[in-house]
Amino acid sequence: MANLLFLIQKRNVLARLNKILATMPLHKLWTAGRVVEGARLERGCRVTYRGFESHAVHHFKYVIIFSMKSKILVFLQFFIIFLLFITLSSGIVYFWSALIIFTIGVIIGIKAIRTHKEGNFNIRPDIKEECELVTDGIYAYIRHPMYLSVIVMMFGVMLATLSLYGVLLYILLLIVMSVKLTYEESLWCHHTKEYEEYKKKTKRLIPFLF
Repeated sequence: MANLLFLIQKRNVLARLNKILATMPLHKLWTAGRVVEGARLERGCRVTYRGFESHAVHHFKYVIIFSMKSKILVFLQFFIIFLLFITLSSGIVYFWSALIIFTIGVIIGIKAIRTHKEGNFNIRPDIKEECELVTDGIYAYIRHPMYLSVIVMMFGVMLATLSLYGVLLYILLLIVMSVKLTYEESLWCHHTKEYEEYKKKTKRLIPFLF
């Protein structure tokens, strides 16, 4: 009898949970640790409600899609970077100019990493559960110095050979980085209200310009 009552309670609770999930905005489904009407999304993989768990597959397909989007964007970014480095094997034409530009990109990246708090850095555009918005250092001027670092470094690599193939790869990289950047900003806007204010005070990639 006790087991029967437990199963009935579990069914009622999970039915309530699915109802909650059905009305939750997608960004709340995605944001790990967000508490909505007693339902808690833990690390984007399961929901607990009154001690019971449910994967709610038909709702979590959106979470899976978002997660896959991040992984695909990161894969494309590094695959294109890999192909750009391969172009160097065809011969370097503008060595010193390329080296200077590449070094500038490395310096920007180092400054961005040093500004980050420990555990904040994430190679994917996903927002970590306990991630804090960084607004000091180089981030006081631009919102995405790590993206700028990659763009500048790869411009140096592209310039080294200045081949048509390299130029096309670099343009493709810019498109991927732009999509990744826009996606990350949309997640930040849902993660904290402070980001909208931060956007008004800063530029995306180039200080005071863009």
